[in-house]
Amino acid sequence: MKYGNFIPAIIIVMVLLISCSSGGSNPMAPNEIGEQPGLTHVNSSTPGTNTFLMGYYDIYFDIEAGTFEAVEDRTASYTVNVVPFLNLMVAPPNGITFSSIVLHEDDPTFLGVDVEFHIYHPFPGINQYLTYDLMGVLIGNGADALAYENLRVGLQGKDVWMKNADGFSRWFNPSEFTTELIFGWAPGGYQNLKGDARLNPYKYYAKGLDPDDDAWEFLTSGSNNDGLFQSADGRLMELEFPLLPNGIGLKFGYAVVCCWEEQGPNPPGGYTPYHRDEAIAVSVTQTSDIWYDEEEGSGGDLILDIDIFAWEEQPPIVKIESSVLPGIVEFDFDAHASPGGDHYSTWHIEATAGPLTTSQNHYYWVIAESNEYDYKNGLPEIPSADGPLTAFFRFDCEVLGDIPYLPPVAVATLETPGILYAGDTLEFDASGSYDQDEDGFSIVSWDWDFDGDGAYGDPFDSGTQDHPFVVFYNPGV
Repeated sequence: MKYGNFIPAIIIVMVLLISCSSGGSNPMAPNEIGEQPGLTHVNSSTPGTNTFLMGYYDIYFDIEAGTFEAVEDRTASYTVNVVPFLNLMVAPPNGITFSSIVLHEDDPTFLGVDVEFHIYHPFPGINQYLTYDLMGVLIGNGADALAYENLRVGLQGKDVWMKNADGFSRWFNPSEFTTELIFGWAPGGYQNLKGDARLNPYKYYAKGLDPDDDAWEFLTSGSNNDGLFQSADGRLMELEFPLLPNGIGLKFGYAVVCCWEEQGPNPPGGYTPYHRDEAIAVSVTQTSDIWYDEEEGSGGDLILDIDIFAWEEQPPIVKIESSVLPGIVEFDFDAHASPGGDHYSTWHIEATAGPLTTSQNHYYWVIAESNEYDYKNGLPEIPSADGPLTAFFRFDCEVLGDIPYLPPVAVATLETPGILYAGDTLEFDASGSYDQDEDGFSIVSWDWDFDGDGAYGDPFDSGTQDHPFVVFYNPGV
């Protein structure tokens, strides 16, 4: 019987294990906190007792040729939540310390807490578990929601809020990453809230990045150490905790997000640090063009120049969601971006704003989609977020309290008869001058200064003016 080119596929999950001793659990067997296989760790002080989930594979059988082909089902790199490993650390407890705590009680509706959140390496001294681009994600409740994917996010004044977030991440929120293993949300030793927000603020950690440094400036500097994480690094989190009816409610959760890349079956080459696939920092300059006036209404455009930092590929799509826009606006790389420097791209976007009902408390989100990646880690049976891997950055949006005045652009021309003689009259024409924007203003008069002394003549209602031509004679020429 001839089968032609028809090749049925038999999909089989295969697990390859390595172990330096008999310690560790079987990742294929059910465990106490979930039925999904995962990377398990017995004792952080004895790295030899680790069991590693090395790969998932699809097995394809060619009936006619009688051959099998194994294709790895998980991507070469993957992202994990190392909170379960941090919980096992004895010194310091739970792998986290807090320092430089400053309390602010200026507002009676919340307690402000500035705190340096220090994260320690769960595998000290094991080189194959160095990591880049570590993120400390603060997880809370989400009383607000984005129009984008209807993602729940914290509301300032009602939920725990980070005022100085480097960005927002969807990774390992408890609502979508429901397995309590390294591929999902896990309760940490210090946290007391399993928040329902799907988008949560984070601080970026790297060697040489000081607690209150700007992440964008650090990454684009010449001494960013490639984003390598250094144990015990601390980052300053400026937090606001809402006051609950029964007193101060310091309720929060967290995830510690790392990336590794599989390089081979045996340490030390088994795993190497891997840069994040999504964007990790942005810098934005807004042109102040949006306005709101109680009598005149509102107008203008949201004009942003955005620099996006990504170690790997630049995001092909950027979406803007804002309180000043009627809907989400999408921009593609080819039409709106250009290379800006090492590892970052520069985007220029404009979108028509309005209608507005106030000039206060406006914001915009820069949403950078990396469509070639997702949150599956190459393990589709592990619960995770749906959709493309996406980075989120939130900024306050400036709205002017009245109609902005943009000065007109002067365009002056001079018409000459060809050969000029003393006393000839020349025509100066500025009627081509124009207003820069539809801001309610128009050109009504022109003033001229012909002798350059800074004093202008009488205004007139035309853009043209006749003036005698004077020859200056210099005998020394």
